[in-house]
Amino acid sequence: RIGQDVTVITPAEKFSCLDSSNYTVQPGNRGDMAALFSELRKYKKVPNSILHLWSTKPSEAIGLRKGTEEQEMDYGFYSILQLVQVLSEDMPAFPVEVIVVTNGAQSVTGNEALRPYRSAVQGLCRIIPQELDRMRCRTIDIQLSNQTGSQEAVAEQLLTEINVSTSEPVVALRQNGRWVQVFEPVVIDEPNPPDQYLREQGVYLITGGFGKIGLLLSRYLAQSVGARLILIGR
Repeated sequence: RIGQDVTVITPAEKFSCLDSSNYTVQPGNRGDMAALFSELRKYKKVPNSILHLWSTKPSEAIGLRKGTEEQEMDYGFYSILQLVQVLSEDMPAFPVEVIVVTNGAQSVTGNEALRPYRSAVQGLCRIIPQELDRMRCRTIDIQLSNQTGSQEAVAEQLLTEINVSTSEPVVALRQNGRWVQVFEPVVIDEPNPPDQYLREQGVYLITGGFGKIGLLLSRYLAQSVGARLILIGR
């Protein structure tokens, strides 16, 4: 509607190319993800923005049996991980942004029905930009209901969010509110003097004692408490 060239990837039992703008892949199948990007490269359609929406629907709506956490992870965590791994094998010269949309992954109001396995993507999305300097990743958590017009309103709010340049990696959309995660400094009181855990001239056995860490610990113990040392190696 706003003139973007969109390629749609739908969950299914296996990889298939319906046309140059529509594909299916099996969630959690790395081979399917590799085949997908092979096709996208062939058509010169590797995206600069990827919107991941597979962690938004109820489990039953995407063909999952209730309680199958492994499938929940395939649709969310593992599909994102495999997408990034395959993309990084032949990383395009331009920056790529991955926007992961979840439902029930963040507790904001305290009234959400949380899905812990969807929360797993939060840590993954923090790590991706640290591993790949041309890849940016952010998460947007939404709240859906069955009320008339609710999903359309969320879709409009989501469309606005993804088209705004922002440095905030974690966002939650609730009704008409936009919540962001912030960190505040905490002043910690001076600790009490620690108990003496090391015994003067005590006997200490160090496994792997001839490695770098073992020798470093041995030197410290010998210098600080005059320890008698037993070093064990292979």
